[in-house]
Amino acid sequence: MNKKKAGWLLYKEGYTDQEIADAFQLTSRTVRSWISSENWKEKKEKLEAIQENLEEGLLELIEYQQTVLLLKKEERRKDIEAVKKGNKKAEALTLIDKGEIDALQKMYSSVKGKPRTWSNYVEITNEFLSFMKEVDLQIAQKIVEPMQIFLNEKRANL
Repeated sequence: MNKKKAGWLLYKEGYTDQEIADAFQLTSRTVRSWISSENWKEKKEKLEAIQENLEEGLLELIEYQQTVLLLKKEERRKDIEAVKKGNKKAEALTLIDKGEIDALQKMYSSVKGKPRTWSNYVEITNEFLSFMKEVDLQIAQKIVEPMQIFLNEKRANL
């Protein structure tokens, strides 16, 4: 990936022209020219508007799904109470079907998101350390201890 494409990815994430320039050892003038010539500001605004609309739509769907699930839960609770009181036979109770279980799992995953794991941190820091060994062995040796402290702190907080 070239610097301009990588810069665009950073710009979309909210990095300033100076931060992007620093990341790639460029002048902020160069990055500002990319922002202008490639219409990054307008593209970012459009993407943010699309993202906002998608999020609002998904939240509405999740809210609808949640409401339906709560109503079904209440119906099942009433059915269980009726069985306990002898007003209904236990055979009349229905299990949650596979489709509803799948929907619940998907909804839970989309709300919760993918968790960061200890192995993710170890993998990324090891990749970075290997890269630094190729770039500058002395710097790599100096950052081993701070990286271990970082990993230990992350492990303690997971």
